[in-house]
Amino acid sequence: MRKTLVIAAFLLYAGAIRGDDGNDLVDKCRAAVNDGGNDYAAGFCGGLVFGVSQHVPHSIPAEVTLGQLTRVVYKYLQDHPEELRMADYTLIRRAIWDAWPPTQAQRAAFYDYYIHIRE
Repeated sequence: MRKTLVIAAFLLYAGAIRGDDGNDLVDKCRAAVNDGGNDYAAGFCGGLVFGVSQHVPHSIPAEVTLGQLTRVVYKYLQDHPEELRMADYTLIRRAIWDAWPPTQAQRAAFYDYYIHIRE
């Protein structure tokens, strides 16, 4: 489990180094939501949304599908254009937490973990 978290953290930081932000993500998620014919972009968005959703404490109902979650992220990106300069994984976490707010304990655990891996 710890190895999986370390790998996930590395991938998230690699995204920050890569420079992918909300401007890139909104275009890729548009392809996923609108079935725009760009399979690479749609797969990238869906894969990133899935990956982040698995490693962020949240209270997403069990019946929510990846397609629904991707639409939630895409809507958040459309509704918050002022945040598109932020890293893609940060925006996905914000979208999840906006739709399904975490408990204080979940939020604290996330930030404790985040601070721990940065030390």
